[in-house]
Amino acid sequence: MDRYYSFIIGLTRELDFRRCVQELAPGHTPLSQEDLTWFRQECRYHDAANMIRIGFLLPPFGVLAAHGAWGLAVMLLGFGLLHTYSLMLDRYKQLFLNLYEQQARDDGVELPEKIRRSSGVSFQPSPFHRVPLRWYFDPKPWESERFFLALGIGYWQRVVYYMTSKAWHPVAERREPGARTSFFREGSRQEMVDFEFATRLGETMHWLGLLTLAPVATTLWRFGSYWSSGIALFVMLTDALLVMTLRMHRARIWKLVQRVAAQAQS
Repeated sequence: MDRYYSFIIGLTRELDFRRCVQELAPGHTPLSQEDLTWFRQECRYHDAANMIRIGFLLPPFGVLAAHGAWGLAVMLLGFGLLHTYSLMLDRYKQLFLNLYEQQARDDGVELPEKIRRSSGVSFQPSPFHRVPLRWYFDPKPWESERFFLALGIGYWQRVVYYMTSKAWHPVAERREPGARTSFFREGSRQEMVDFEFATRLGETMHWLGLLTLAPVATTLWRFGSYWSSGIALFVMLTDALLVMTLRMHRARIWKLVQRVAAQAQS
């Protein structure tokens, strides 16, 4: 799991919670109370999303195995294991967040409520920003917010936001004053640049789901297992809608991201 965590950090450039624990000392607190709350909510959300996806994959896998379609069954199993490992990774991250908080208490280090962030912007183009992938990921001229809203993506976005907000907070915390209501914490330029990168990575994962489930749904339909084929088709539909939602988010901030990236690289 430690190697997998290192791989994911290298891919996403996320904050390494292991290093935060190592660097914690009086006068130097990499994470604040607000940070701990925020990152725990992120882990809780991804944990729930992966558990739901694993649950949806089990019935189609069972039918494929029962019919001896082992090629597709193994492919589906591999996709399920990817989500299982991601779920375990979020639990692994929470372990270090808890360790950080416990170590602060044991060492008598008072964690600040918030930590002031640097106003500078760092932009490091990923493979998703380079040719040939950028030809697909960069917003197209017709991909305006009005275009996606006309397709009804705004309604789906509200559904996603509602479900996400439920995963962010335990039941007892959902109505507390100051409960998280946004995907953005600071509204900074760096946060926006990081979010734009996250839309590209997230879109890739949902395309992986679409490409994995397409032959599965077709084969299940041919076997006459319409209910399990329907499950696969439903998951494919959510993946397709999430792809379009992420592209809408990217189109909304694209021009601003371009200006910020140009300034950061100049």
